Amino acid sequence: MKSIRIIFLVVLSVILISGSCGRPDLLVINDINTDGSVNRRLIMTYDKDDFDLKDMQVPADSTWVLNKTFEVSEKGDTLWTLTAERHFASVDELNNTYNDDTGSNDHLLRWAEFSKKFRWFNTVYYYSENVGKVIEAYPPEDFLDQEYLNLFYMPEKIFNDYRYGEDSLKYKAMIDSLEDKKDEWVGRCIVKAAIIELDSLLLKTGEKSIDINLIKGKEEELGDIILGDVDVEVAIDSLFGKGYYTNNKILIDSSLKNLENKIDMAMRVETYLTQTKMPGELVGTNGYIDTDGAIIWELNSEVIFAKDYSMWAQSTVSNLWAWIVSALFVIFVVISIVFRSRR
Repeated sequence: MKSIRIIFLVVLSVILISGSCGRPDLLVINDINTDGSVNRRLIMTYDKDDFDLKDMQVPADSTWVLNKTFEVSEKGDTLWTLTAERHFASVDELNNTYNDDTGSNDHLLRWAEFSKKFRWFNTVYYYSENVGKVIEAYPPEDFLDQEYLNLFYMPEKIFNDYRYGEDSLKYKAMIDSLEDKKDEWVGRCIVKAAIIELDSLLLKTGEKSIDINLIKGKEEELGDIILGDVDVEVAIDSLFGKGYYTNNKILIDSSLKNLENKIDMAMRVETYLTQTKMPGELVGTNGYIDTDGAIIWELNSEVIFAKDYSMWAQSTVSNLWAWIVSALFVIFVVISIVFRSRR
């Protein structure tokens, strides 16, 4: 059985440097239409002609429109590209594919949302791709301010421009500080989640041997000790008395095992990029602008670790007919006023 400390180290070494190793890089492009339908295009790139749609980061199959190309660089390296396209009549149809997914990320809870609101002069459109969190703990906002959050959610290829670009020295201190803050956040999340798992197990079994409120009250001290590289048994006994861990070993180990299983979901996330194209004029988004001017998001392990991740965009389309009707109404009112004044 892993201790909380070992779980913490595994998380830091795996989920915080997660990627799509050993599989094609993937860009998901969603073209949102005014009727709520979605044209989805998957662009997969790989250094070999070895694409397995059954194991993709998002669901796709041979019924999609497929097109494969390749190009050879000056060095003689070959880059293969497979493009898959499909039209979804609604987000419900798209969500059905998520529900039926058997690919590399089938363990994730994912869903899309679409809405439109009529505002007379314009119609507001909203679309989002959402992924459910892995554990119940602290959202990153509890440990990172807005400036750090901007870096935290930033796609890797944009983040690397900050890390290795012309202004790298300017951002070095902040990036280094971000890593320390993330270490603290992950550690506190694991301790919090472990207590929640124990509480849930006690409720399920009806066991009264552990005072969960006492443990909750010692959460900060427990975190300080465990994250200071002390064995979980030593940490628990130091706070609650010698023999406390041994006397409650079955319950504690069972709750830690449940936590390990949930964290394993995060460690198995295969990264991919998402891009959404909205109808009309974009007025709001939490995405990032890449070097090509496209709005992108990156799904990886850390962004869903302790909070649902929503990749959303909002746009407006001008209702030309409403402007015409309004203009005609104003003209009618003006003419009426003039006509009455002359009488």
